[in-house]
Amino acid sequence: MTERSEEAIQEEIVQFLQLEGWTVFVFAPPRNRRGGLAGSVPSGWPDLLAVKENMLVSRRPPGFVNKRPAYLHLEVKRPGGRLSPAQKVMHENLVSLGCRVYTVTCAEDCAVALSAWGCEVRTRFRHEGEP
Repeated sequence: MTERSEEAIQEEIVQFLQLEGWTVFVFAPPRNRRGGLAGSVPSGWPDLLAVKENMLVSRRPPGFVNKRPAYLHLEVKRPGGRLSPAQKVMHENLVSLGCRVYTVTCAEDCAVALSAWGCEVRTRFRHEGEP
């Protein structure tokens, strides 16, 4: 099986998030790492910013619903890929400020992160051998 490029993985993640109702901003197109946005964002800044207006989060006591805009930062990596030192520092800084930052290798990783956060995920993923 051919390993997918980071560009293909990122496109899959963007499409998944858009289907789930998120607006996605791409900060570092994989095929243009050295150009385009180079120098426009700090070193180590995550690849994607996903924003969703009027998201409902019900992780509080039963019956409590909090309706608010939400956002999350996503760093896209190929399976087995690792964060650079600059990415580690930036992600730690963002988390210390209360931001949600996830490193993902596929759309299903995003679904897991969203579900853990209390977001409803409508997309269902099929795995090999499943109908």
